[in-house]
Amino acid sequence: MILVVIFLVATVATALADALLAVYSLPHKNGGRWLSMVCGGACVTEIAYLLSVLPVSYFWSSLFSSIYFVSIDVMLWSLLGFVLINNHLYGRPVLRWVHRGFGVWAAIDTAVLLVNPFC
Repeated sequence: MILVVIFLVATVATALADALLAVYSLPHKNGGRWLSMVCGGACVTEIAYLLSVLPVSYFWSSLFSSIYFVSIDVMLWSLLGFVLINNHLYGRPVLRWVHRGFGVWAAIDTAVLLVNPFC
C-alpha cells in the first residue's frame, strides 16, 4: 500500500513540475511555444496514465488509455517541432514537410484512438 501512495505522490509531483515548466517556457522566443506544448503533453500523459491504472472501471481505464496515447502523439510531434526550431532547421523545406507529415500522421492516429471501441 505504501508503494501505491509513493507512486501517486511521485506522479502528481512530476505532472505539476511539467505544468510549471510549460507555463515558464511559453514566453521564450526560441521554440518556447513548442517546448511548452511538450511539457503540457507530458503533464497530460502522466495524469492520464495515473488515471488509467487506477482500478475504477473498464470504461474509465479504456478512456484514459486512449487519452494517454493521444497525448504521447501530441508530445512527440511538439518535441520534433522544438528540436527543428531550436537547431535552426525549421527553415529547410524538406524538414518542414517532414514535420507536417508527422502532424498529419499524429492527427490520423488521434482520430483512430478517439474512436475507442472499448468505451
